[in-house]
Amino acid sequence: MTYDAGNLHGAWENLDDGSILSLDAGGDFRVTPPSDSLVSDALRVSVVGDVSGKWEVSDSKLKVSINLRSIRLSSPSRLTRFGITIFSFLSRFFHAPDMFDDEITRLTDTDLWLENSNGRVTKFRKKLR
Repeated sequence: MTYDAGNLHGAWENLDDGSILSLDAGGDFRVTPPSDSLVSDALRVSVVGDVSGKWEVSDSKLKVSINLRSIRLSSPSRLTRFGITIFSFLSRFFHAPDMFDDEITRLTDTDLWLENSNGRVTKFRKKLR
């Protein structure tokens, strides 16, 4: 089944973690994590601010690629902050990873469901502004 990319524009709330995925008509995206978003609980590393990049739809698949420079991490530990600084510097030399490269299994005015290659379904609900 083929989906119209025009139906994807707007803000979508991830029903699993509460983050907001905003897809702009120009192919840019922004993810706003929930305020208590931890990347690693063991190391107490948190995402600070929005993550952005590019998105596209091809053959019923939504591909969302992250701009690594948009990721800002924080930690109360000085050693972990030093590691984050090194990671941030080295990430400039790598190709943008895909946040999603998933099959669109449902797209309505209010629902977006994505299924990854392992069969895991991520459900989004359209945010009304």
